[in-house]
Amino acid sequence: MATIDINKLEILINSLLNNLKTKGFTELAIDEDYYWNLPVEKMSAFPEQPELTVGSLIDDVHFLYSIIEEDYDPCFLDIERIASVLRFISAKVTFRA
Repeated sequence: MATIDINKLEILINSLLNNLKTKGFTELAIDEDYYWNLPVEKMSAFPEQPELTVGSLIDDVHFLYSIIEEDYDPCFLDIERIASVLRFISAKVTFRA
């Protein structure tokens, strides 16, 4: 069985974000708010064909910023939100590069 080492994951994410900053990516405009979302509980429900839902990147960023700005206690949904933000960043950097 494989495992995910949270400490290594933290180092990796920090490294990736630092790499973006050194390449001049300090802020990215959200030019498309809505995205298709695959509910987490359906990600490995094979062979079922899952129904997609709609997510809002602006809402995701707002909720994530509230963790810092309002001393909001993070929850499991915030991991899904940060995943959506990282996917957006990946797409923006890929198309811009």
